Amino acid sequence: MKGGNALGKLVYFEIKKLMKIKFNCFLILLTFILCLGILFIKNTNRLSSSRQYASFEGETLNNKEVYRYVDTFFHEHRGIVNDEYINNLKEAENLIIQEYQLDEIDEEKMIMTYGKNYQEIIQAGIDGSMSDHEIFAINEKAKENNEICKSESCILTSNEVAYEKYGIEEVNEEDHTFTIRYFYEKEESRNLLNLLLYGSQSYTNEYTVELLHHKEEKVADTKNYIVGGNASNTNYWRVSEDIEEEYIEWQNQKYLNAPERTDSGVGATMFVQALTTQNNPLLVVLLLCIVILVCQVFTIDHDYEMESMLLCSKKGYSSVMIAKIITACLIPLALLLIYLFLAWITVSVIVPIRNLDIVYVEWIENRPFIFEGIYTYKEILFTEMSLIFMSFLAASGIAAFVSTLFKNKFIGLMLVSSIIVVMTLYKNIFTPGMMLTTMNYLSWNGVMGINMMKVGTMIVSKAFCACVLWCLIDAVLCILCLLNQRRHIVR
Repeated sequence: MKGGNALGKLVYFEIKKLMKIKFNCFLILLTFILCLGILFIKNTNRLSSSRQYASFEGETLNNKEVYRYVDTFFHEHRGIVNDEYINNLKEAENLIIQEYQLDEIDEEKMIMTYGKNYQEIIQAGIDGSMSDHEIFAINEKAKENNEICKSESCILTSNEVAYEKYGIEEVNEEDHTFTIRYFYEKEESRNLLNLLLYGSQSYTNEYTVELLHHKEEKVADTKNYIVGGNASNTNYWRVSEDIEEEYIEWQNQKYLNAPERTDSGVGATMFVQALTTQNNPLLVVLLLCIVILVCQVFTIDHDYEMESMLLCSKKGYSSVMIAKIITACLIPLALLLIYLFLAWITVSVIVPIRNLDIVYVEWIENRPFIFEGIYTYKEILFTEMSLIFMSFLAASGIAAFVSTLFKNKFIGLMLVSSIIVVMTLYKNIFTPGMMLTTMNYLSWNGVMGINMMKVGTMIVSKAFCACVLWCLIDAVLCILCLLNQRRHIVR
């Protein structure tokens, strides 16, 4: 017990020595402010700035208000995905359209895009009475009118996004039926309704509902499990043949066991995306901050010419080295917790972070057998935090070892930074820099390819392997630090 108290005091003194240096205090404060500011800006500007949204009453909404509107709607319509749930959503859509008159056509825009006979075109799409040539001509004319309006900044460009999709869509080649893009009087309110019911999969609504509804009918097999692209597109990847059957079985079980409850995932998604953002500069700043602080932990005694006295006591300096190693582990943990707190607080001021047990779908095509990334928010957050912490700890371990060799914080900083950069340039999945790009471990897209690997007869996560690997490497580096320091102890 006394030994533990003594070691705790040594750790406290090591941290206190670091904080007595004004530069370190300034560095931590600057990192804190930078993370807080950038996270808040990124969260509030995540929605497309070109798309305009309005409440159903017609009031224009800013980004934060849109988030809150969506969060409230999803939370009010939470439940178990089944036929009844889907029917209730359809009823809710119809009630909103009727109550707020969102189905009123904007005749001026319809005429400008399709011509005065736009109603005949609508009816022809229902009847299938037009030939392929006529359908093509109408589509080209709509495209031409749309481009003219854009170039002349006419009334059609009052909401640019409303004209991303124009003309005829969903043509049935067999019976020649089709639909056209409608323009409504309350276009901005329709945008909001579409976002609520058919919006981003990251809000866990349409895509998740599509995935979870009648799951048993969508179980994949080795012939039709396709990832990374559409089945009709030649640019897709198949699962590696040597682990295909095992992985698909693992994925199917994960898919079938996924919770079927839905809720608002707006806040949880924003929290997750604060960590999964590719090439996140904030995490690089934190990594650099860790290297700077850890290099000082192992050189501060040398810089202040205190090391010679400590080396006179073999037992005493061993305790000091252990305290330094513990401090080198606490620094990454502390900065990770600070970052998580800042991510949580910047999201919470916009929307609540609700149910973390619901499914987060990283990517899904709305058809059976084509989907990717079936996770709950808890799984994603645990994976992200593990990877980021092990990346930080890896940098800390390398910095500790290099610092004990050279006894110079500036050489340590430059050398450790160079090592991490060179390792990252190789784009190996197990390097500290690549581990910060956590989405590569959760998605099949990107340079990493499939996110699982075969170990013997088991399928395991590459994220798990990366964390285990660096746990072992850090343990070896800590032992080498102790052994290297023992050579300098006065006998």
